[in-house]
Amino acid sequence: MRHFARPAAIVAGILGSIGVAPSGHAADQATIRIGADYDSLDPVRTVTSDGYQLVNVLYDRLVALDEKGAPVPALAESWSGDASRTVFKLRKGVTCSDGTPLTATATAAALTRLGAKETNAPMAYRTVGIAGYSATGDDDAGTVTITMSAPFSDLLIGLAMPWASIVCPSGLKDTEALGSTPSGTGPYTLDKAASVRGSHYVLKLRADHAWDASGATGKDPGRPTTINVRVINNNTTAANELQSGTIDVSLVTGRDINRLKAAKSLDFLDAKPFGMQFMMFQHRDGYPTADLLVRRAIATAINRDLANRAATAGNGMTATSYISPLVACYEPKTADLLPKPDAEAAKALLKQAGYVPGADGIFAKDGKKLRLRLIGQPGLQGSAPEYILEALRAIGVEVELRNITLQETASVMSGPDWEIGVFPFGPPMPSANTAVPFVSGKGSNHGNIENARFAAAQAAALASSPDSPERCARWSEAQLSLLENMDILPLFGGVNTFFSRKGVRFTIGGPFVMDIRSIRVGK
Repeated sequence: MRHFARPAAIVAGILGSIGVAPSGHAADQATIRIGADYDSLDPVRTVTSDGYQLVNVLYDRLVALDEKGAPVPALAESWSGDASRTVFKLRKGVTCSDGTPLTATATAAALTRLGAKETNAPMAYRTVGIAGYSATGDDDAGTVTITMSAPFSDLLIGLAMPWASIVCPSGLKDTEALGSTPSGTGPYTLDKAASVRGSHYVLKLRADHAWDASGATGKDPGRPTTINVRVINNNTTAANELQSGTIDVSLVTGRDINRLKAAKSLDFLDAKPFGMQFMMFQHRDGYPTADLLVRRAIATAINRDLANRAATAGNGMTATSYISPLVACYEPKTADLLPKPDAEAAKALLKQAGYVPGADGIFAKDGKKLRLRLIGQPGLQGSAPEYILEALRAIGVEVELRNITLQETASVMSGPDWEIGVFPFGPPMPSANTAVPFVSGKGSNHGNIENARFAAAQAAALASSPDSPERCARWSEAQLSLLENMDILPLFGGVNTFFSRKGVRFTIGGPFVMDIRSIRVGK
């Protein structure tokens, strides 16, 4: 049975919204902003960062993640088991926002709902896999047991995610109401009477909350008793309000970042990504990118540092794997498998693949020009798609760029009309398993990648004990196998910057959120 020291800050994050609420600069208040309204306050239904941020503060989970992404106690004070079966010992004295004690059977019921077929929760598979599971509670022993139908070593990390929040019995009795009426054990509750949907929300601190993973309580000095959450869609508007002092904390992106970082009245923290955007190649027979030599030539033509600069104005991270160094089991040796950018070397690889340059400089094979259709998303990738376009044209490839939106990703990339695409991978969960649906199997594997070594390594990693060296060894093999076969080309990851007024302190809760629980006001 493992017991962890409580961390000083939690990685399970939260953020609010902003609109027309009170400015909240009383000694016991804070005002925070998000860029869009939440989609749902039902933990299993929400799929947006704004929804996650609110869910994370209104609810608790069995475990939390520490600063290094390792599972630590939250509602569960300890646990024991392996990738097939885990027994959680619950903390005593936990109560729901309506005063109802949280029991083991109630906790098990909430976890059962997460993965139930009728629930159809979009993110459940990231916590409990796809093979099935059972959750049972023993009220006398104060334990919850989760038994997996197939080993799944990501269970602990998955249980720290917002969609695995524990919904209290009153919420389970009326799940339709959970979309706007939360029912949890979190440190704050939603004051619906003082809130206006799509404009602003008011969160009230629970003075009796004493089971936070960080050790914080509802009576700690400097902790806001009221958090005003405002919805402000425009980044420049939010930036101006930060400088004028009408909001206290906000994520800001785009051109306003540099001027805010120079403002002496503000502090800031950078939130680095868990996943890195990567180039996906079409592996279907008959496509030029089905040839490993062509894929290597494309990878050799692209300077990933320049792609990062084009995408993030230099504020991001150049990728070496599909996950970032923040994620457990990240393999730094992937960098050794990425070619150095060299236009002449790229041309030589095309010649090895049987292509020859024509009078116009465009490579061709069997009388057919090498033509690639590139998919990009400037809303998420800046001018990186244009940079890639020019880099490939420079080595003698005819390229057609099609820019799409995030919402069009699945429909466009599941179709046949592309050879290369910059895939907007940005998971909210620090796990090497999050990219699996996009690089193996059927469905979301838009590039039709078939890598038996990757599939075997991934299966072995999930079957390993969560703490065993074998788990990371297998994830290392999986990452290396994708690059040895140049199935994907890691490119870059964006960094999100959160700003706060002087005198307002907070910590980062993940790549898209700050930790609302960590907000403290005053000296």
